[in-house]
Amino acid sequence: MHGRLQHAQCLLARGADPTRLEVNSGRTALHKAAFWGHEHIVPWLIAVCKVSVDAIDYNGDTALHDAARFGHDGCVAALLGAGSSVVLRNKEDKTPFDVAVENGKTPDERLKVELAYPVKQ
Repeated sequence: MHGRLQHAQCLLARGADPTRLEVNSGRTALHKAAFWGHEHIVPWLIAVCKVSVDAIDYNGDTALHDAARFGHDGCVAALLGAGSSVVLRNKEDKTPFDVAVENGKTPDERLKVELAYPVKQ
């Protein structure tokens, strides 16, 4: 929650598994980093810890849904750069872009185009 990369690295060294799903929510460490806007931790979780960018929690949300919901453009950019799907829909049938708009968050123009108009997916 506090976003200290050094703390996360220590936890990993002690055997913590950032890919493990939280029992009550199905969320990974990547979901939580995206939720809190820790854009400096998101790439580390993806590249070093190999957390799936499209892991789905019990609500059907991916980390991209969380980052978009709260307007964390740096996290959105990192997730898109790592190949996170923009077309996955949560249990409310909403894409990450839908969630952003619903919560009054407007991604910066570059990200808005990628979220709203997926080219490859």
